[in-house]
Amino acid sequence: MRKILPIIFLIISFLIYLTLFSYLSILKHYSFNSSLFDLGIFEQTIWNTSKGKFFQQSLSLVSPGNFLGDHFSLILLFLALIYRIIPKTETLLICQTIFLASGIFPLYLIGIHFLKNRWAALFIGISYLLYPALEFANLFDFHIITLIIPLIFWGFYFYFKNKKLVALLFFLLALLVKEDISLIILGIGFFMIIQKDFKFGSFLSVLSLCWFFLTTKVFIPYFNSSTYGYLYRYKFLGNSFSQILITILTKPIFTLKYAFSFKKVLYLRNLFKPVCYLSIFGGPIIIPLLITLSFSLLSNYSPQFSIKYHYSISSIPFIFLGIIFAIVNISKLVNKKQPIIFLFSLLIFLTSFFTNLDLGPKPFLLFNEYKIENHQLLLKEFLNQIPEKVPVSAQNTIGPHLIKREKIYRFPVINDAEFIILDLKATNFGVPEKKFKKAVKELKNNPDFCLIKEKDKIMLFKKC
Repeated sequence: MRKILPIIFLIISFLIYLTLFSYLSILKHYSFNSSLFDLGIFEQTIWNTSKGKFFQQSLSLVSPGNFLGDHFSLILLFLALIYRIIPKTETLLICQTIFLASGIFPLYLIGIHFLKNRWAALFIGISYLLYPALEFANLFDFHIITLIIPLIFWGFYFYFKNKKLVALLFFLLALLVKEDISLIILGIGFFMIIQKDFKFGSFLSVLSLCWFFLTTKVFIPYFNSSTYGYLYRYKFLGNSFSQILITILTKPIFTLKYAFSFKKVLYLRNLFKPVCYLSIFGGPIIIPLLITLSFSLLSNYSPQFSIKYHYSISSIPFIFLGIIFAIVNISKLVNKKQPIIFLFSLLIFLTSFFTNLDLGPKPFLLFNEYKIENHQLLLKEFLNQIPEKVPVSAQNTIGPHLIKREKIYRFPVINDAEFIILDLKATNFGVPEKKFKKAVKELKNNPDFCLIKEKDKIMLFKKC
């Protein structure tokens, strides 16, 4: 019974998280709080792929036309198979929650492997589900990056169990999630080399480095007819990967000053406070963690150094592996290891619980925020007047409800749209207020479009 009880609590925790965050994600979408950027981009890509029009999309600012020119995410093919069976937005939102919640299982097994204590492993696992950055990412639309957490956890679990071929399979699947994951796998390879597994670590490092250069220098430029589209976020370091690396190596003080600005230090606090900062003392696992953190700390794009978006996802596996290794390291300093392991794991759980109340999304309060009221019902009436297949331009929060079509644009982009729908009460993420108001004014005066319906600040235009 002692062995079964932690497993029962583990499964109950998984099911509670899965139910709550699946429901909230769907409720957020139904209440018009989801976004074209990025739920719309991913769903349109997956919808087109499920129809045989592989990776086609019309929304991306980096690579309109083909998603592979934006991010080289071949694993979307797997999601397209699921989506083909159940072609609904809810499918993606629930799949994302399943992937994130399922990370508790390999983390629990890794905890047992190293801590030799089922209750300690359970505390670490539940702390993972209480982690604020995880919950925020879960509720911020849909992002393919969320798939890497269980993949990396399972990869490490089988590696620690000396089943390296199975571990390699999971790490290879992680490479297919997104092009920059290859740098994280490179860090994992370095970790293994330091752990004196030179052969496997070197193979993984070389493989990931080759994949990085293939995706960013060959495949992505081929699909977008240009260069890799996200280097602008690091332009203070240089305009190419080589320039960025040279700046980091030759101007370390300049780089560190930029990386540790006040907002970024606050971001680090929000990442490590829920786990009592223990991950910092996890030993060599800090290598891939530093790589993932560098993506955020060296960026000039503010959402990348906020836990309220999805950008922290790639750091989470190493933060929690770091906790386990740190507890093991601390326990080696005393004779009675198990009481120390149990107490530190309990400390992590309690800290995670109370920090979640402070830093987390406070999910039970979101039921009130994601209300479906008369305005949302009216929006649905407007949407029903737009034919299924015609090109559409819509605001960020309306667009996800019109996504199953070959062409959709985020207003004020119009292109060949035949219908334009706006909600002047909604927020305009990514579009400055002045630019939006100017575009609305120009649209009203545009002889090519007629206002066919208007109510409660919702406007529907049709090409005249």
